Amino acid sequence: MQQQVAQLQAELPDYQVFEAMSYSQPFLTDVLSEIQTAGIDDLTVVPMYPQYSTTTTMSAYDVVAQFYLKQSNMPTLHFVKDFYQRSGYIDLMATAIEQKLQTQTYDEIILSYHGIPKSYVTKGDPYQAQCEATTALLQARLPKQTFRTTYQSKFGPNEWLTPATSTTMQSLAQEGVRKILVLTPGFVADCLETIEEIDVENRDYFMDNQGEQFDYIHPFNADPRFTALLAQIVRDR
Repeated sequence: MQQQVAQLQAELPDYQVFEAMSYSQPFLTDVLSEIQTAGIDDLTVVPMYPQYSTTTTMSAYDVVAQFYLKQSNMPTLHFVKDFYQRSGYIDLMATAIEQKLQTQTYDEIILSYHGIPKSYVTKGDPYQAQCEATTALLQARLPKQTFRTTYQSKFGPNEWLTPATSTTMQSLAQEGVRKILVLTPGFVADCLETIEEIDVENRDYFMDNQGEQFDYIHPFNADPRFTALLAQIVRDR
């Protein structure tokens, strides 16, 4: 992430770029305190979630709102809601897929998104619709390929979005799907959910159930093309 921040700072020399995390250091509230102390009067918040959800994007917005409710002054605030429909975002994934297709063929391309409890969608959260729209945009970009949407990282007793990635991986071979390419469009940087859950656990689920080939395209991480996309998103806010 630090490399990505440095690259974004180089792309946006007229801005001061800060890194902030929701669940680890540097915590968002601490970074907001630093911004407040610095007297910055115009702030753009860019949650690193391509698809909007109240469980992720709105959660970050809420931290920002709660912080400034306790301040005597605040900057002009700009929020980036999502960027799943951005052509640059779709093109980056499509290009990575095309590079794989130069030397490999696959029965299906699996797009594994982070799951959320189904109750949020029932109440109007657009997350599932935006995930499905992302898949549809990739399908339109690569019409000869077969795409499948799945959801990962379930925890707790509540009903989550389905089909689950782990369940799908264990049953694909029964459908005659033995060679797959996997992407995680909702993640823009590697983390435990991509490195361990997808590239280790779900790879094992697939290969242990008569799968033959499991290839994985990692998130953008510090790809300068993604940094350029983020810079354009900030400029367009």
